[in-house]
Amino acid sequence: MENGQSAQAGADSSTGAGELASFLWETGVTLFEDIEEYLASERGTQVRRALAIGLITGAPLIVKLPVVKNTPLGRLLVFAGGAALIVKLGEALRDWEPERRLSGQATGSAPA
Repeated sequence: MENGQSAQAGADSSTGAGELASFLWETGVTLFEDIEEYLASERGTQVRRALAIGLITGAPLIVKLPVVKNTPLGRLLVFAGGAALIVKLGEALRDWEPERRLSGQATGSAPA
């Protein structure tokens, strides 16, 4: 009897883990879509522009922060030319044009 009960409990826990993973994935996808939708809005454009200006102008300072320099990921960022990467990220954020992709979703047309 105990083996049957422990096997059942193991199956329940793996099913629960699968449900949790599925829930986390769906929540993450929904969060990403909501953020993308917000950044495509008028207010989101202002936020993108301000964030991009902050990244572009503050890149040298960001790379020199102890919080960044004292972590393995931060050291990799500095080694890889972190200031240039941060500036590129800021430029990509500033120049992003979401209207082209989102306009097809708004009309309900599917890509061919």
